[in-house]
Amino acid sequence: MPPDEVRPLHDRRQNAAGATGPMPLVARLALGLGLLGSAFLLVIFPLGALSRATATDATALFYVSDAGAAAMQWLDAHARGAVVLAPPRYGTLLPGRAGVRVFYGHPFETVDAARRRAQAEAFFAGRLPDADWRQLRAGEGIEYVFASAADAGAIEGWWDDLEPLYRNGDTAIYRVRP
Repeated sequence: MPPDEVRPLHDRRQNAAGATGPMPLVARLALGLGLLGSAFLLVIFPLGALSRATATDATALFYVSDAGAAAMQWLDAHARGAVVLAPPRYGTLLPGRAGVRVFYGHPFETVDAARRRAQAEAFFAGRLPDADWRQLRAGEGIEYVFASAADAGAIEGWWDDLEPLYRNGDTAIYRVRP
């Protein structure tokens, strides 16, 4: 190569045989995608750490407290096969973990899931009218209510026909009185 010819350093590479030439296209693509992936992770991880999701929102499908797991074992031992009203985040877990049927469970396996989810959410928020609750429990045969601390506060003392049967940490189970 003549000394007066200047080539950019980034465009020249030396291979194992000592020959120089432009960086192969595949190597350029691999380097570019690697840098893009690294930049993505550098942005996503801090944003995830700064998110405002709470443990009950973000990890509901992945985490059950020790008290919640113990309550499920209690249901399995004392209420197997019964119909249970539970918050939507527990409705998908209870049938497999406690051997019970749930009023609202998996959205794709629950008949009229949108309506049932709205009713369960209204119940645990304390917004379900008494007449609707009585019709719901009789029509659906609800025998037990499973509630975590976030839910139990809304129903504690609200419904006179719920008898507390089990309490452990952040979880409570109520029997629906006839």
